[in-house]
Amino acid sequence: MVAEAEAVEAVAAVAAEALAELPATDLAAAGYLALSVSYRLAPTANGHELIAGQVDSFLGRPTGTFPDQTDDVTNAVRLARNPSSTSLIYGLVNGQVGAVGSSAGGSHASWVAAHGTPGDDRVDVAVAL
Repeated sequence: MVAEAEAVEAVAAVAAEALAELPATDLAAAGYLALSVSYRLAPTANGHELIAGQVDSFLGRPTGTFPDQTDDVTNAVRLARNPSSTSLIYGLVNGQVGAVGSSAGGSHASWVAAHGTPGDDRVDVAVAL
């Protein structure tokens, strides 16, 4: 068991190092602002229980079902591209938006790279890991 635990720790350390070297720094050097997007999560497998703290309905239907996640990410792209004058990132953006994600985040990055309107809710560059 000790050897297995050490192997798991070694894999976790390698994974953490790889994640620390995500291309976000390269995107920032190219003029992109890095933001982390929170999106609504899907309900549990039985379809009745929601994730703790998640609102149980949105427009009369359960929240967290498709297309809620892609809507949230698309709206984040739109807001990152054109933040309001009261936003903390106002004046820090140049209108270019990129997306970097792994696992579900990689799916979302791919989605906003392939769908939407260029210059609005479609990202200019995406990296799916």
